[in-house]
Amino acid sequence: GDFGGGGGRGGTAQQNQFCDRTKAFIDRPDVKKFLDAMWRASNYGKANYGEQGGLIGLGKASNKLFTYDFPKPADAGHHDLPGFGKWAYETHQAHPGVNFVYWVHTHPYDKGQMLNIGGKTGAADDPKLPSGTQGVNGDSVVSAQSGLDAILISKNNITIFNSQKTLCTFDRK
Repeated sequence: GDFGGGGGRGGTAQQNQFCDRTKAFIDRPDVKKFLDAMWRASNYGKANYGEQGGLIGLGKASNKLFTYDFPKPADAGHHDLPGFGKWAYETHQAHPGVNFVYWVHTHPYDKGQMLNIGGKTGAADDPKLPSGTQGVNGDSVVSAQSGLDAILISKNNITIFNSQKTLCTFDRK
């Protein structure tokens, strides 16, 4: 379940501390700039909208922020990040001095919008939810395979989740 609530609070003291630390991290100007740029690249509300993805890490020696944008193939669908898992693994292997802390992606669509994913058409569930909770075995699998928590950006929210559940949900500013 979502123990974060609308502002990242409402769970146990330990859960609230986790969400408070997470909120402080995503509100860092350098992190916010990366997340905002990824959302803009998603082209929400436009005909050429599409999910975007990436990785966030911190330098093991410097604690400096490192961000990596997934080079999405030009022929990828609106809701696909084909090859993301392989790319994330290779990026991780190529940067041993970086401690990767999150994988990131966007859901640039609205609840109820008709989506075609993998040849199946249906109305979108709430875009703040990871797709693994919507009957599609996608987002939760990436978290499980990468071992990373995820940052999911939608129009009104930023959701933090892992392979098991939603951890925190914050309102976007």
